[in-house]
Amino acid sequence: MHPDPQGQAREALLGLHRQLQENASQLSQVDCDDPDVRAVLQAVHDLNQRVADLVAETALLAPLELDSVTNGSSCDGTRQS
Repeated sequence: MHPDPQGQAREALLGLHRQLQENASQLSQVDCDDPDVRAVLQAVHDLNQRVADLVAETALLAPLELDSVTNGSSCDGTRQS
């Protein structure tokens, strides 16, 4: 039985999504009174959340075109005349 490369890629993206959400959650729990540090933490938190959303959309909505990668393409460095 051959592994499903699209499924594996999708699972890897969903794993990345979960990790980004965990990172964002941990950043929101940091206790700091410095407003500049809080602003940076909030910006990183927001960025983590946005990237997590984009990763999830990529994993769930965009089918991965692996045939051109696994079967070769016109950009494989060889010329055929």
